[in-house]
Amino acid sequence: KRLTIVAGAHAGRKILSPSGLDTRPMMGMVRAATFDMVMSLIGSRSNTQFPAGSRWLDLFAGTGAIGIEALSRGCEQAHFVEMDPWVTNKVLSVNLKTLGITPKESQVHTSKVESFLTMQEKSSRSVGGAFDFISFCPPYYKVSYPELLEQLDKSPLVADHTVLLVEYARSQKPEILPAIGKRLRRVRDRRYGRTYVALYVCDGRELPDEDDEWAEMPEEATRFGKAVRGGGKRDDDEDEDEFGVLEDFDDDEDDEDEPVTKGGKTKKGGVTIEEIEEEDDKKKGKKQPAAKAAAAPANPAAAKKAAAAAAANP
Repeated sequence: KRLTIVAGAHAGRKILSPSGLDTRPMMGMVRAATFDMVMSLIGSRSNTQFPAGSRWLDLFAGTGAIGIEALSRGCEQAHFVEMDPWVTNKVLSVNLKTLGITPKESQVHTSKVESFLTMQEKSSRSVGGAFDFISFCPPYYKVSYPELLEQLDKSPLVADHTVLLVEYARSQKPEILPAIGKRLRRVRDRRYGRTYVALYVCDGRELPDEDDEWAEMPEEATRFGKAVRGGGKRDDDEDEDEFGVLEDFDDDEDDEDEPVTKGGKTKKGGVTIEEIEEEDDKKKGKKQPAAKAAAAPANPAAAKKAAAAAAANP
């Protein structure tokens, strides 16, 4: 099985993706939408180019698809953290070599993410300092999101300008909080099919009071302009139809009795009121023969006066 790099210097190139393992790579369409979201957040003029000198940390890297996508789009360096030695040696390293990505541009750490973060608890010097972007895309049900995200919040790997990308499943929605620890704040939360992606920033701003109805609240997960409801439900919940599209959540049962407007005209029962009136006028016109209608005077009293005047003045 192969994945395709979406954009940038390596756009269209294929990379390996093993099947049947715990690696769960982000698919191309989701990756494209996610990177577009990141680019929009940072205000990039180009939708395919990161700012010069950007560094990316790919946690739970697997195939390396996310970190490689970042390098393709202009990141100067990417670090990959993956615990499975077979994956790092037979897949991730092969992908980097195939694309001609040099050791200067990439560094692979064969380690558990928890252990990697613990090693950098006091200082990030060993990995070249804090990162501009961090992707956190674990095997959904095999890690504790709250614990690892709290660890990241305290980590020197996260700078004040860092953007953290978190991929999660619907059942983890209650764990993707508006704020994590003392620094991280959620600013984006999107759904792409069965994949959810949230973005956190470390910008020092305080969260608004949830009781303040005028305060701007952190974004909720949305799809087609509608909020994704609930948490704790699995991805194959009944809210999706057979095509994986979210169902309409309109609970108003009285829609059919409400007037609908179209082109500035009020509609009722599928036709405009003006159309009903025109139809009634036509029916009335059919009851009176055309000849009689033409012969009938418009004003009988006026006609009599006119006839009398004509007789008096021959």
